[in-house]
This record gives sequence, structure tokens and C-alpha cells, in this order.
Amino acid sequence: MDLLPGISWKPQPPGFGKMSKENRILVVDDEPVITSTLSNYLSRAGYQNVRVVNDPMAVKAEIDTFNPQILLLDISMPQLDGLKILERLSDQIVNDSLMVIMVTSSEEDHVKRQALVLGARDFIAKPVDPVQLIHRLENAVAGKPNREFILHCLPPKANRSTNDTTPPQ
Repeated sequence: MDLLPGISWKPQPPGFGKMSKENRILVVDDEPVITSTLSNYLSRAGYQNVRVVNDPMAVKAEIDTFNPQILLLDISMPQLDGLKILERLSDQIVNDSLMVIMVTSSEEDHVKRQALVLGARDFIAKPVDPVQLIHRLENAVAGKPNREFILHCLPPKANRSTNDTTPPQ
């Protein structure tokens, strides 16, 4: 079924998209106040398996031990930004064993496009609204929104190659 020209909906396997309060969620941000706030929001919404990481260099190790289904990932971090982390996690993202939602204050379309191309499912703007956080989390697990649909909806100036390092105009 085509949503828009060239964008089709793909049926998901049985059991896909069942949000459970037992889903393992990893929250990554270099600012402890942000990870603490997001963790509290998730806890108050009933999510029981939430861990936080404030050191972007420790993300891969935590993913290997915790094996989260959902990653809430900041884009702008020192040493290793969220886009580089997405690149390193490409195998898990491609296999749908990890769903990534970017948490960002960035309004730059080319950054969002690159995150989507690398496998992010959605974005949550900072400061994070708790109702929007839970809604977007549940939509991502349910297979909505469709990453290809979001890419299609970005403004035309964002339709550049991910290898293009030219700043937006």
C-alpha cells in the first residue's frame, strides 16, 4: 500500500509494535539532569526497565549488556555525538532489534534527515514534554511514524546526500 508516491507501508511481523511496560529502554544524554528527567517521566508512566547513560563512549557497552529494545538518544554530545552512535549501531537498527528516538534541541533539517537515514524512528524536541514522550515512544513501537514518510515530509533543502557537509543556507 502506497502512503505517498514511492513510499509504501510494510506489514510488520506478528507481535511487532506491542508496547509493554517491561520493554527495556536506554536513555542517553551527556546531561544528567536530562537523563534523570526522562527516566522519571518513564517511571511515572509505568515503565520499569529504564537505564541511563551520561557518557556517550559507554553506550555500546551498555547496549551489549542491557539489550534495550528502545534507545532515547541525544544528538549533541561531546566526544561522540548521537549520529556517530547511530552509525555504530547500524546492525541492531537494521535488524529492528533496536528502535531509536532522537532527543534533540536541534532544528536543523539536514541533521534530522541524517538521523533518519541512519535508522532513527522519530524525534522528541527538548525541553521534553512528558505526554509527547510517551505518545512518541508508543507510536515508534507500533511502527508509526514511518521513517520513509518523515523523510519525504522534510523541506526540500533537507533533501541532500548525508555525505554533503555543506552547511544549510
